[in-house]
Amino acid sequence: MRSIFLLILLIPLTSCQNKEALNIAIIDTGICPSYRIYKNIIVEKQIDTSDEKDRTSNLTKYCKSPQHPRQLHGDKLFKFLTKEISKLDLSINFHITPIKIYNTQTGKSSLESVNKALELIKNKNINFLISAVGIKVSDKELKTISEQEFTIFAASGNKSNSKLLWPQSLDHKVILFGNYTPNNYLSDTNGFIGTTHAFPSKTNFFLPISNNSLQGTSFSVYQGAIKGIKNCSNELLIKDFDRISYCLRKSSTNLQLKINNLLINTKGWK
Repeated sequence: MRSIFLLILLIPLTSCQNKEALNIAIIDTGICPSYRIYKNIIVEKQIDTSDEKDRTSNLTKYCKSPQHPRQLHGDKLFKFLTKEISKLDLSINFHITPIKIYNTQTGKSSLESVNKALELIKNKNINFLISAVGIKVSDKELKTISEQEFTIFAASGNKSNSKLLWPQSLDHKVILFGNYTPNNYLSDTNGFIGTTHAFPSKTNFFLPISNNSLQGTSFSVYQGAIKGIKNCSNELLIKDFDRISYCLRKSSTNLQLKINNLLINTKGWK
């Protein structure tokens, strides 16, 4: 009888231990300290590769502010991600590694910070990385970045003076997400892409603009990540870029969007 009782106690423990783990890295401005306990999420120790000498006090100061300035861009998106993941009914444990590449005071980053970050997560078995940032690079610098084994979900971003950005301009294992304004009347098109939208023809998936405080393509890439986790977790777990891309296309819908007078046939969600 005692043996049966012990076996019953071990069943939920064994079930929990057998859960697969999806390792996600997010690269941005950093996240605020939090004591929140998540249902199926483990938040790993934050990695800081910025050029900031005092890497904690400045970010902590902004975290205590009642406002959410640009310095907390990454924290706002991180909170959205964890909230949405917690709603999903998946037999997966999530390990999230936040990476701070921006100097909190100056608001600047560099390719050096990116390279340091990629080097530090090389052995963390990352399934995919979420990037809502764009680092200006030259063609020569872009070629110095070694090919990563994981997929990058990236925000397409806004137009800048630079024609090349990391990770948007990489030609391997990158999926770009953008946003559009839906039509409010019957039309052959589903909506409009803003004229400030960067890389519209290269963007793989589009999502409608949100009415909440999180806006822009930064929010779109996190929405896209949730779509990917919900519909394509098996593909993400095995880190097969082609199968991840195919699964996302399969779970999305056809969209016809207009930018200026140009029509773009693309994929996304309404």
